[in-house]
Amino acid sequence: MSGKSESKNEMTFFEVVQNRVSVRSYKPVPIQPKHLEQILEAARQAPNAGNQQSWRFLVIQEKDRLNEFRDMAWRSRKRWLLDNGYEADTDEGLKAHYDRLLGAPLHVIVLVDTVVKYRGYAEQDGALAAENIMLAARALGYGSVMITGSVSADTIRKFSRYLKGTRSAASFRLGSQILGLRGGRGDPYPNWFSTRGCQGDRGKSSKSLPNNPSN
Repeated sequence: MSGKSESKNEMTFFEVVQNRVSVRSYKPVPIQPKHLEQILEAARQAPNAGNQQSWRFLVIQEKDRLNEFRDMAWRSRKRWLLDNGYEADTDEGLKAHYDRLLGAPLHVIVLVDTVVKYRGYAEQDGALAAENIMLAARALGYGSVMITGSVSADTIRKFSRYLKGTRSAASFRLGSQILGLRGGRGDPYPNWFSTRGCQGDRGKSSKSLPNNPSN
């Protein structure tokens, strides 16, 4: 997969690696559907144990769903702080903090299947897919950052309650660094989901997915 940089020249792989940074401030520009599908396909091409492709990618991009996710996250964080003897900021302060932390126009939550043959490797597989997400996003001119501790596993479990038999490996957010992004739309991939009608095939076994040539 190839993506254009913010200049007129296409970045090489090593330039993509060198230019990937953790971005924490985003413009309110949506990710182009074609780009999202390219990013998710790059994630699917990651190496994984036994080619079981145990990952699932929950895409959040609707404003109300993003707000719901943010509110669940800061409330969960406040409960954890108080339960463990720490002082918690005011509700307004926590909301403002999570508005900045989770302010990107699109999030990808990386989930891993708990009922696969090589389940002991599932979380490592999820981490490898997550790295591909960040590199592919950068190749296409987007920024990204990995979110882990600030969004609890319990929050992700509750938010993804309609996905049974999965646990979170990491939570990611993607955001635009530039304006005037390229458009286009392709077919959705079978192992990703969206809060917009839950696109994808939730019941499809990983065995039915095409083989990953990188394995």
